[in-house]
Amino acid sequence: MRKLGFYELAFTFIGCFLGAGFVSGQELWQFFGSFGAAGIFGAAAAMLVMCLFAALLMRITRATGVTELDRMLFFSEHRVLGTILVIAEISFMFDIYVVMLAGAGSLVEQLTGLGWTKPAFSFVFAAVVTAASLAGIGGIARVFARVMPFLLALAIAISTAAVIKSGGVSFGAAASDNPLLANMPAAALSFVSYNFFCAIGFIGSLGSLAKSGRGIFGGAALGALLMFLMALALVSSMTALPDSVAAELPMIEVSAAVHPALKYIYALLLLFAMFSASMSVFLPIPDYFARFAPVRRRKTAFACLLSLAAWAASGLGFSRLIGTLFPVYGYLAVLVLALVIVQSVRLRKIDRNTEK
Repeated sequence: MRKLGFYELAFTFIGCFLGAGFVSGQELWQFFGSFGAAGIFGAAAAMLVMCLFAALLMRITRATGVTELDRMLFFSEHRVLGTILVIAEISFMFDIYVVMLAGAGSLVEQLTGLGWTKPAFSFVFAAVVTAASLAGIGGIARVFARVMPFLLALAIAISTAAVIKSGGVSFGAAASDNPLLANMPAAALSFVSYNFFCAIGFIGSLGSLAKSGRGIFGGAALGALLMFLMALALVSSMTALPDSVAAELPMIEVSAAVHPALKYIYALLLLFAMFSASMSVFLPIPDYFARFAPVRRRKTAFACLLSLAAWAASGLGFSRLIGTLFPVYGYLAVLVLALVIVQSVRLRKIDRNTEK
């Protein structure tokens, strides 16, 4: 398999995290923008920590050659802990898929103003994702590397234009009304842990695909920097246009404020982000359960039932799902961050003993 270079690794790293919540602005506003100026510092700290943990995990998988989710964070076999980790990961991936379906429906509803399009398009979107996953569409990393630079540039350009058109931005004191995100440090920690937990399998695999160890740290650092610049641009534009945050997809409103036609262009890119995120979290679930004979014999039916259940749950709403599911999993996933640190320390000790 062809190795990933510095820039490919950076944009693939970004692709792991730039899902619909991030690109739409809804996630960034709830976790950072709602805290005013303090949220900007929180976003910078969060991106830095994500960079460090991603680099550590990729170094672990590069050194050990282990990329299986239930063995990645344990040097020896721990069946019980490994099973618990896999169950939690699959549960979270399914929930992310639910959020993507809700987001796709909200996107069409916001563009058309027709309430019935939300459940209808969510259903169609789920059917397309299910069919694509069963067809075995691969190459997600290279798709991210090609599309993400354009997505980043467009999002930053639109946000900058919105800030200029509104006359500038001033980050005043603000507060979150979400009890799960009571303060900025808690929100930043939750943001890091749930994002990392959701992407841990994909990030781990990147370690074995990197051309060099130096490229791992450089790619993660560049990716984190670009993510912060995008987050800063999006939060700034939403702060400059405060009415936009009342929408399910704030950046659609920001785009429309710059020029009516831009909201449709941004919507297409947002839809692609939703599709990519859906593929990356949904595809592994039927594959994992295919190890069991009853599921293996009826894999298509199983995948369809999963999508149907996700579609039904997506009716809860995009912003409500982000504000509830993401923080809860974020606090639970702090354990995963601790395991990465433990593994890194163990690996360093093994390296030192080998040198001796």
